[in-house]
Amino acid sequence: MTFNLYVGADFNKLFAARSPEEIPVLVAEIYQMIREANFTIRAQALADAIERGAPDLIGLQEVSLIRRQRPGDFLVGNPIAARAVELDYLQILMDALEARGLEYGVVAISHESDIELPMLVGGSAESPELDDARLTIRNVILKRVGVETRDVQEGNFTNNLVFALAGVQVEVTRGYASVVAKVHGREYKFVNVHLETAGNFFSRAMQSLQASELVEILEAEGELPIILVGDFNSPPESGQTSPYHILVAAGFVDAWTQRSYAFNNRLGPTCCQSEGLTNGESLLDERIDQVWVRLPGGGSRSDSSGQIGYTRVSLLGDSPEDMLQGLWPSDHAGVLAELRIPGQ
Repeated sequence: MTFNLYVGADFNKLFAARSPEEIPVLVAEIYQMIREANFTIRAQALADAIERGAPDLIGLQEVSLIRRQRPGDFLVGNPIAARAVELDYLQILMDALEARGLEYGVVAISHESDIELPMLVGGSAESPELDDARLTIRNVILKRVGVETRDVQEGNFTNNLVFALAGVQVEVTRGYASVVAKVHGREYKFVNVHLETAGNFFSRAMQSLQASELVEILEAEGELPIILVGDFNSPPESGQTSPYHILVAAGFVDAWTQRSYAFNNRLGPTCCQSEGLTNGESLLDERIDQVWVRLPGGGSRSDSSGQIGYTRVSLLGDSPEDMLQGLWPSDHAGVLAELRIPGQ
């Protein structure tokens, strides 16, 4: 299973800042949006989806950790990073799973962007009161209790976007995590990744560099089948130099294209709902969250030697029935792939 949890707001509005003085106001607006997109509620819907799907392994993206410092010290050099936890999406989700009696454990955490900015909380134009708000984005792999794992690896790409945000340098770090898992006697490599978005020429170029870097990392794998999941920000209809087609060229097979179970929604869009998650009808129109398979030597064929076969691939959290208290579980839909992996 793969699911982008969504922090709860669109950070692109920060780039509308015309001066450093506007940033604390915009950060306060974003912080309020995150609060209104209430992850504590959304985690209940996500836990419901996990309970229905019962996956052995789960790749999660945008697993946010929001911390705060009061009063802030950003304007005097930010000597102390914000430490007081406001929202820990991983802990909130794990609590929701435990409340259902679902036994999952954290296998791997790769830390991505870690950004701290001043946030307006009161005062006047002449004497504003500022806190520091810190957002840390993580990729996480969860395993169901009973699944054996080893060889945990976590890392970041060397190619990442760097922005000048009204004079403040901000790096958007992306990363991956992987583990070797044994299910029913069969070992395979499970990899969770989050690539850069495709907003403009530079971000599209960066996500392609990250995909190429990922392929190079995975080329070192030996005889293990690879299950690669994540938010690739690249649909099948994107250009030939996009991550989607880089993976195809590297011998990976998109599980959605191989599914043998009939579903009503054959396009399988996974992105994106409205920023506030309150739209009544689904706005999903791009399939950018995917599950890929590569067998030793490339491909995904199933034969008498006991390789991987497909049974079904479906979406999670894509129907209005999945909304809870007027909120979608995320701005993305999740993807659940049920793969036949015979024992050795």
